[in-house]
Amino acid sequence: MINEINYNSSPSKDTKDWIELYNAGKSTVNLKNWIISDGGPESGYVFPEDYIFPPGMYIVVCRDLSAFSFSGQRCSSSTGDTGFGLSSLW
Repeated sequence: MINEINYNSSPSKDTKDWIELYNAGKSTVNLKNWIISDGGPESGYVFPEDYIFPPGMYIVVCRDLSAFSFSGQRCSSSTGDTGFGLSSLW
């Protein structure tokens, strides 16, 4: 499930955009070849390798993994460079 979305970071701690996923199920899921997209599979982020997602765990999918990592955010699992961002405009 989508647990949290960041689409408008503070200029002093700009993590860029990210989406936090949570496995609320009872089974482990392999996210290999799953897509997170803003417009279709051709423009989305594809989990490139076996990404084992156990029940009760979180993963943050980042627009810019370096910006997220250097921001001091705490997360046991993150992946990214999605190639697209999230708009704060309606």
